[in-house]
Amino acid sequence: MLLPDQIEDIVEKLRNGQVTLLPTQTLWGLSCSAFNEKAVNKISKIKDRKADHPYILLVSSIEMLHRFTTGIHPRVETLLSLHEKPVSVIHRAANLPPHCVTIENTVGIRVTHHPLLTAIIDQLDGPIVSTSANVSGEVFPHTLADIDKSIMDAIDFLPPYPPQIVEQTLDSPSVIISYDEKGEITFLRS
Repeated sequence: MLLPDQIEDIVEKLRNGQVTLLPTQTLWGLSCSAFNEKAVNKISKIKDRKADHPYILLVSSIEMLHRFTTGIHPRVETLLSLHEKPVSVIHRAANLPPHCVTIENTVGIRVTHHPLLTAIIDQLDGPIVSTSANVSGEVFPHTLADIDKSIMDAIDFLPPYPPQIVEQTLDSPSVIISYDEKGEITFLRS
């Protein structure tokens, strides 16, 4: 884990629109503050992906999830608390800028339990973008060392990660689900 002042530095840089690499529970992600459209567009440019395709957002708690979504079915809350793999859910969006949501006003969002990300998101007091650290359509990297040089050169900063973070192998994308008003769940990616 990073020291509190290092986390504060990351948060300040994210607030100022910078893009970085963060380890998630699933993969190494290109990340920025979800509220900074310029930073989100920079991630799209790095990934060579259309900017009109919103990214999955990460929040630090169910309470924060409720701030940025509406009508969460209790069945979905139960699933989020019990599912073994990280679960990204397509929800109706609330209190999010247009660049974070689809034309149907939905958002893909996940509650992270990664201690570093939780600390960053709590201090930022809002969601972060997290998307695989690769060019769209390419294989995503399993370790920090696997990230393509073009991606590394394009980010604004890399936090001073200790060896136990740098050496992590991350290789299982999150489960993605959607649900209807009755709480009936559809697995979009398992």
